Amino acid sequence: MKVTLITDASFCQETKTSGFGYWATSGRGLTQGGGSIDGPSNNPGHAELQAIFLGLLELKRQGGLRKRDQLLIHSDSEEAIYVLLNKNNKKASDENKYVAERIRLLLHNLQIKLRVRHIKGHNKGNTRRLRANLTCDYYAKKHMYEERKKTHGF
Repeated sequence: MKVTLITDASFCQETKTSGFGYWATSGRGLTQGGGSIDGPSNNPGHAELQAIFLGLLELKRQGGLRKRDQLLIHSDSEEAIYVLLNKNNKKASDENKYVAERIRLLLHNLQIKLRVRHIKGHNKGNTRRLRANLTCDYYAKKHMYEERKKTHGF
């Protein structure tokens, strides 16, 4: 089955706390949500890769991602896409490579055919994809702020 997953991360440069949001649709239905990213993220690209990984895990947990599905991931992070697709990884941090490898392993074990597409973040408009990206952004910010308040008091 064709599955579309859109993810986004929100990263606080000062505290290194992050949150993620996801939105997914397929013939199995629509799901969306988010959460905080445990532990510090090293940079925005790292948070974006973690958002993809955590979105995939949540989608799998809910039954929205199954063996041999065809997956299209949308991300507004070119850095995360390049690392995930193993392009120009000489500049990628070891942490980013590790998260990307975990994503690839999960997809390999599920025999998932992957496509990735870059989408511009923070655009205006009223297309379904833009509304989904704004939903992801909302969840990511909400959970980053909650995590930052919980761990740093502001």
